[in-house]
Amino acid sequence: REFGPPTIPTPRVALPLATVHWVNACLADNACHLRSSFPHFEPGPGPLPLEAMKGCSIRITALEASSHRKRKRIEELAVLLGSQVAQQDSRWAQITHVVCVVPELLDKRLFEGATRRSKPVVTFQWLCDCFRMQARLPEEHYAVSIKAQALAGSALQAGGVPGSQTTAASFATKVLANHEVLKI
Repeated sequence: REFGPPTIPTPRVALPLATVHWVNACLADNACHLRSSFPHFEPGPGPLPLEAMKGCSIRITALEASSHRKRKRIEELAVLLGSQVAQQDSRWAQITHVVCVVPELLDKRLFEGATRRSKPVVTFQWLCDCFRMQARLPEEHYAVSIKAQALAGSALQAGGVPGSQTTAASFATKVLANHEVLKI
């Protein structure tokens, strides 16, 4: 009857907000995902896509063998940010970034090829933080380093299985892989 914005009563209980991406993931996977599982499952702080991410072509790598759904969610996040997702058979000329989900699983040849071509190899956290901060963040802060690769390689040579956490040494390798605390 009146003009102006409608008056909406404030709910007595604060309801958590979720995005259509969360709803679609829950329906597709027949599971109720935590909204904190991926940053794009919760409403972001600003408009998307990000202009600074539009020139990025991201190759997602180093996932566990059975993580097809996780790959799909990471691809959704990359596209939502404004970047393209490079396929596994893409040429280096088509790739601007390599996003590594589990550094211990990163193929050494892929790492060396990206490094040789000056393509940043970053952790998945880079995409998450770009979403949360609404900006393309400096890749150097998220770089998978040679030290991480050396640690992962030494764990494998010692008889470890990629992704297994059966010994204290492999646990420490996983925890410390993204930190610059060891001098090798």
